[in-house]
Amino acid sequence: MIMQGQENLHRLFRQNARPLGAYWSYAIDTRIRLPLWIKSSDVAKAFVNGLEDTAARGLMERKLYAAGWSWDVLVDIMHNKLNERKSQTANLPVRMNAGSGEAGEASKHNTSLKHKKKKRRVIPIIPADEDDLLEMNS
Repeated sequence: MIMQGQENLHRLFRQNARPLGAYWSYAIDTRIRLPLWIKSSDVAKAFVNGLEDTAARGLMERKLYAAGWSWDVLVDIMHNKLNERKSQTANLPVRMNAGSGEAGEASKHNTSLKHKKKKRRVIPIIPADEDDLLEMNS
């Protein structure tokens, strides 16, 4: 992958209607394939400029200005952002069925499932009596 300046780098990093997690995965894979001479700050700027959500872009720009424009800082910010989104989706309320008043089945990736604890099998130990002892000794 040959890059001729920052304009190509900015063209390479575009969200293109992908979810944030998919765009981040794409950015990590692309970053690995870039030549080593490209500054990590340039890659971080290209990633942030490629975001379509202006609110998320503004938030990341503020955090990067405060901590420094580098790929490592961006990794920390994205890790926190994606974990925050996971926890928000996990805390969504369960839908209620209109007619029955019972909780509807939530999607599997939004709720943690509690598995039913298996009942342990009990095997009683019966002590040997005199007849059993005589039988074992003969």
